[in-house]
Amino acid sequence: MLTAYKKTHILFFLFIVTLFFFQESSASRHLLRLTEEVQPKLRLVTFDGGGMRGIISLEIAKEIEHRLGWETLSDGVEWFAGSSTGSILATGYANSVSSAHLKDIYVEHGPKIFKKSWWRRFCSFGQELYDDGAFVSALKEHFTDKTLGDLKRDLVVLSNDIEGSENRAPGPVVFNSARLEHQGIPLWSVPRASSSAPTYFKPFFGFEGYSLIDGGVIANMPAQTAISEIISLYGDDKYGAVRDNLKIISIGTGIYNTTLSRQESGHMGFLDWAPRITTTMIQDSTKLQVQNLQKLHRQNFVRLDPVLNAPILLDGTEPKDFEAMQKVAYDYISSDFGNAQIERAVLLLQADEEE
Repeated sequence: MLTAYKKTHILFFLFIVTLFFFQESSASRHLLRLTEEVQPKLRLVTFDGGGMRGIISLEIAKEIEHRLGWETLSDGVEWFAGSSTGSILATGYANSVSSAHLKDIYVEHGPKIFKKSWWRRFCSFGQELYDDGAFVSALKEHFTDKTLGDLKRDLVVLSNDIEGSENRAPGPVVFNSARLEHQGIPLWSVPRASSSAPTYFKPFFGFEGYSLIDGGVIANMPAQTAISEIISLYGDDKYGAVRDNLKIISIGTGIYNTTLSRQESGHMGFLDWAPRITTTMIQDSTKLQVQNLQKLHRQNFVRLDPVLNAPILLDGTEPKDFEAMQKVAYDYISSDFGNAQIERAVLLLQADEEE
């Protein structure tokens, strides 16, 4: 008898497999900054996906704010980017919301958003695990009637269209507040579109002709996409200057490293691989992206991502789950490695202020 946990991962695995048959779409873009001079201050903070584990990212961000003496990251950061749960954080910071206020979305609304319904879990082969009503209400409450054009800081958020059209193949969708055609998009709809993890929530149908699913399906770590979006806003002659001026802080939601012996993997079938393969794909593609960004941006890139000693559920909202996430963040911040990495991030974010 399959557990609800395994059923969810098997469904997610099947969904992931179908995405490999989709092609990336492209759209015409109106660039705002082709004629602008490159800003000496181009700081980017990005947030990974990870469900309720976004609390870990929040605690790390809050520590950075504390060390800098800022009320919120937007006091000194020009760009934010997010994927999945990271899109909630990125949208909040771009809207000049504090870490404490953002945490309220998780602590107060999390148990309502991920309200356990055993009937839905029993029927999970025929419908998503959670209704999105509480999620949409929370987003509308916190982001009201603002649009991307109202943001004080710039924002990049990832999603993925699975519907397509006659003239548009299904594939990645990137929201960018600096693009003219995105200025009027309701702010609340952006994190909703990016946080539609298959099997957890239904796709977001808020845009005509699009069926949008979780940004984490295509890039759980949004840093590289955000960098490309920022650079693309400037003319080709400014490429080098933009790249060199970017200071990038990438914050994860914790990574749980699992290993498989050759004795185990040599005898694994479909049902054995299904619960594991999606996590492996997401985590290892993130590790590869981190390696590439470290090589390309060197001292201008800092990755902050605690190692988990035990898995924490993406939809965990029990007191023990909150305690576990708080402990992960605290242990990372107080560890020699975590403290050194956060200090690197602080110095990087200060760099342009002091020049």
